[in-house]
Amino acid sequence: MRTPNLRSPTFIFLVALLVWSSGNETCGARIVKHWRGSKAIPPSLSNKKGDNDADSQYPTRLMEESFTAQGGASTTTFNVIDYGAKGDGTTDDTKAFDAAWASTCKVEASTMVVPSGSVFLVKPISFSGPNCGSNIIFQLDFLCPSGSVFLVKPISFSGDDCVSIQTGCSGIFIHNVNCGPGHGISIGGLGRGNARACVPNVTIRDTTMHNTLTGVRIKTWQGGSGLVQGVMFSNIQVSEVETPIMIDQFYCDGSKCQNTTSVVAVSGISYQNIRGTYKLKPVHFACSDSLPCTGVTLNTINLTPIQEKNHLYEPFCWQTYRELRTTTTPPINCLQIGKPSNNQVQNSNGSC
Repeated sequence: MRTPNLRSPTFIFLVALLVWSSGNETCGARIVKHWRGSKAIPPSLSNKKGDNDADSQYPTRLMEESFTAQGGASTTTFNVIDYGAKGDGTTDDTKAFDAAWASTCKVEASTMVVPSGSVFLVKPISFSGPNCGSNIIFQLDFLCPSGSVFLVKPISFSGDDCVSIQTGCSGIFIHNVNCGPGHGISIGGLGRGNARACVPNVTIRDTTMHNTLTGVRIKTWQGGSGLVQGVMFSNIQVSEVETPIMIDQFYCDGSKCQNTTSVVAVSGISYQNIRGTYKLKPVHFACSDSLPCTGVTLNTINLTPIQEKNHLYEPFCWQTYRELRTTTTPPINCLQIGKPSNNQVQNSNGSC
């Protein structure tokens, strides 16, 4: 991996993707589109190294369209294919990405193009350069083998889901993310088309969100199976977010979705130190009658409406069972205590 130039006056965007294990399933954490007015990463963060910054044994698969070093309208494009990238899902394209990015950053207001419809294998890489400042636009899909580990270090996103975590990933650690505007950070949607989805052991922390539709969200389609388990959302600052905390086991992006009893189970979800302002509703927990959400923990929640006088919805809970709840602002008294009497989570979904 190319060593970033620590003497550069600009900050460094570093996406460190640590991937190991193997398997046929893939997972995706989609780092999304349309950056406008993104905040630069403070120099104190940009030069820090996280744990395990060494190159991973396996490259990461990237799909999508473009990175832009934006100082105005794009005038020059640099396609990774022209620098030797194969995009066949098996060839290591790291050097081609590195070379294309180096050329891109020599020209102000330029674009590095990664053609859609291909799968590029890329090891950990640092995107930095003299003309690559705070308006870099990322449009990426990260895909990793089943059971892999995925780390996203300090960076900013906006548009759609800032980060979208899909099935097959485990041991995910995302921190120091600046998100907004857009849809927030999501696990899912999982289980679409009656698919089985497994997402265990996710930590998202030390993150700020501004003017997003949701803050931290878990969304699953009806008809799926599998399990989301062992998720921690910690130290999340929200500002003017419509609904900061959400679990939705009835997710549907269209007008018609069939009601079914099968669903991806949700268990062991922890919310710690979630604070800030909301526009519509502080909490929305919509869980399945057949597989209720269990083991939900709320600790140090402080959410206040942006405008007290406007009509706002109260916290909403349906078939959601808490394991621990400290005093919250506002009071979230709609959670049920303990576990459902027909505790079906383990029996119906088994181990992922």
